[in-house]
Amino acid sequence: MKRNAFLLPILAFAVLLSACSSAAANTEQPTIGDIQDTVDESGTVYYSENYSITSSVGGRITSSNFDVGALVEAGQVLYTIDDTDIVNKISSAQLNLDSARTSYAQAAKAVEDLSVKSYLSGMITEMYCKVGDYVATGSKVAQVVDSQHLKLKLAFSGTDSIFLGSAAKITVPNDTAEIDGVVTRIYEQTTVFDGRQMGVYVEISFDNPGALTSGETATATVNGISPIATGTIEHVTNDAVYSTGTGLITAVNANVGNNVADGTVVLQIKNDAVTGAVTNASLSISSAEESLKQLRGTLDYYTIKAPATGTILEKNYKESDLATAATPLAILSDGDAVNVVVDIDEKYISKLAVGQSAAVTLTSGADGAAYTGTVKEISDSGTVANGVTYYPVKISLDRQDGLKDGMNVNVSILVASKENCLLVPQSYLVGGSKIEVLEDGKPVLKDVVTGLSDGKYVEIVSGLTETDSMVSK
Repeated sequence: MKRNAFLLPILAFAVLLSACSSAAANTEQPTIGDIQDTVDESGTVYYSENYSITSSVGGRITSSNFDVGALVEAGQVLYTIDDTDIVNKISSAQLNLDSARTSYAQAAKAVEDLSVKSYLSGMITEMYCKVGDYVATGSKVAQVVDSQHLKLKLAFSGTDSIFLGSAAKITVPNDTAEIDGVVTRIYEQTTVFDGRQMGVYVEISFDNPGALTSGETATATVNGISPIATGTIEHVTNDAVYSTGTGLITAVNANVGNNVADGTVVLQIKNDAVTGAVTNASLSISSAEESLKQLRGTLDYYTIKAPATGTILEKNYKESDLATAATPLAILSDGDAVNVVVDIDEKYISKLAVGQSAAVTLTSGADGAAYTGTVKEISDSGTVANGVTYYPVKISLDRQDGLKDGMNVNVSILVASKENCLLVPQSYLVGGSKIEVLEDGKPVLKDVVTGLSDGKYVEIVSGLTETDSMVSK
């Protein structure tokens, strides 16, 4: 009994102590809000692609108007190299091409001349050669006479009333019919005729009315004026066709009695040397054109342009330096390829995926030094440090102004987020899946299902309501 008596006061004291302890407990209710799960780590800015600016040719640099750190645009001229030598070669190649074209034109004309043409209109009265004959340039090959068009040269003592185009009346002996003609030439020089009579020759052209032939005697009056003496009828055309080429006659295209016009081919000549010269001249043109094309193509090598928009990281050559082919003159970063690389702990790497958004800030904390980006690449190969494997993750940035290769940055990769969810401070969790709440004034552990956590707050998926009072531990 003493022991019991002793216990009762102790029990009463414990109950009293518990009641006092409950009354003094701190409580808090869950809140409704948004939560984000992020993976945070420090990283480094790097240029993912650099260009080595080289020259395809050697020579003296005549200009290089840029400095290290300069922002240059794609296509901007960085260097020019003395192109005097190539320009002279291009001029020489152009002259060679012009000469080749001239030679071709001459050879083509020589081939054309192997087709001997009549430049007279009339009838062939004589052929002086045949197939199989060898002819030389200038050889007489045919005689062409135009018997339809005649002329008569008469001397007049005075020509003041005679003009070019004046009408004439022509008569021949033993024929009373008059033939119409027209004055086509008045000679300038005065001639002395028999009996010391002075006169000027006048040439009258007319169409043959029928059977008149060259050599017949005739006279004429012009504007009623008679000539000093009669004259002799001649054919307007009575001339030879001459060979325009040298070689073997392979075809005769016109014979005696055939009418020909200006441009009619009379015969064809074969000359392999002449036709071969055309082929050779054509090849010379092709060769000269190709040489000129290649030289003009190399002219572009003497102007070196930026392959992309970016920043000059190195400048190894300046104006007046002697550049050699394939030697790096400068280094250019691709301004559109500025990225951030961050090493992620193996326990977080499974949370990451390509395409997730990231917030990037400079560690210096300078105003305006905040950037947004996207997870671009997650490496499958990690590196071990202090027993932990880290995997490189590349992040592409939406803008790059103010960033330079090697800068240190803080990176926060958003892996998940929820809005309007039930949140409790991380410190209220007991064993990761329980929370102590007051029920009827007494603390009770309740099972909860958790969701996202940002390290400070945790999402409660089930097990609590926003009216529950949580007991602070």
